[in-house]
Amino acid sequence: MVFTAHRVITVVSDRAAFKHASEMIIANRNSLILDNMAANVYTRNLFGKD
Repeated sequence: MVFTAHRVITVVSDRAAFKHASEMIIANRNSLILDNMAANVYTRNLFGKD
């Protein structure tokens, strides 16, 4: 857990648990790991290229 001035942030290392708990994922780049969550992934990578 990470403590900030205003709240506690839990760091999740298990990818499956993270996907299950997330309603929305904001990523810098899209990835094959996130394919099954594609409807919930928002990224600036508009064309799927670097």
